[in-house]
Amino acid sequence: MLQQGNAVAATTASGVGVGLSSGGLGGVPADSEFCCKDYIAEMTAAIQRVWQPNQGASGQNVVEFTIDRSGALSNIKVLTPSGNPNLDLASMRAMTILGRLPPLPDQYTGQRLIIALTFGYTR
Repeated sequence: MLQQGNAVAATTASGVGVGLSSGGLGGVPADSEFCCKDYIAEMTAAIQRVWQPNQGASGQNVVEFTIDRSGALSNIKVLTPSGNPNLDLASMRAMTILGRLPPLPDQYTGQRLIIALTFGYTR
């Protein structure tokens, strides 16, 4: 299914911000009944504060990362490259600079949350 926004991707994702969309949450599609959608909105806002989407090139990539119970980020990797190393580096840089998010909400009972986030770049 194609989603409308700055980036177009064949995914089950829900748009969560300008150029960002969540493709999955711990194996659960973003449009399912995930308990803590406010947390995802807070996560996206934090990423947008450090991400620099104006890289002078168009493309998109998918970055996967793990949020542990305390909010620490780990296992950050480009899951689907954009074909442009500079765009992939910009996405990885944003996640590395961020380094930490708020702790996972109490309503979420897992010990970690795996996120696949699409970063869309437009010229």
